[in-house]
Amino acid sequence: MLVKYIKITTPFVLIIFAAFLIGIFYSEYPERVPLYFNWTSKSSDGFGDKNLVWLSPVIHLLIAIVLLKMIQVNNQVSFKSTHYSLIIRMLKKLNVLNGLICFLTSLILSLDLFLNFQEARLYFQPLMAALLFLTIGYYFILFLKAK
Repeated sequence: MLVKYIKITTPFVLIIFAAFLIGIFYSEYPERVPLYFNWTSKSSDGFGDKNLVWLSPVIHLLIAIVLLKMIQVNNQVSFKSTHYSLIIRMLKKLNVLNGLICFLTSLILSLDLFLNFQEARLYFQPLMAALLFLTIGYYFILFLKAK
């Protein structure tokens, strides 16, 4: 029971940590913060008002809620497909990955702004894309094998 509760709350805890991290350093953020990084040139292409950093936890929280509702609805459906357990496991993993991306985004922004840790930007976008596509790809292969 405790393990199930931890799995459900993990994305929300990560998102709260991200918001907490933003809150700690918010007063020290410059008025314009980098919002978009061009992966190929490693430069900041887009800047915005520092209030926009709060948008990331809000969007990730909405995604986490939608994924959690999808998991709950699938648990209540009486008709279970052959891929039912795979779908539920994939949704749970994607929800945790969503929380992790939110937390790491806030951490990278803070490290970059205060420690000039630009190398983090170099690896962050490809790493997050790889995690997302590997997760989806892994379950896609499992779906194909289950046929």
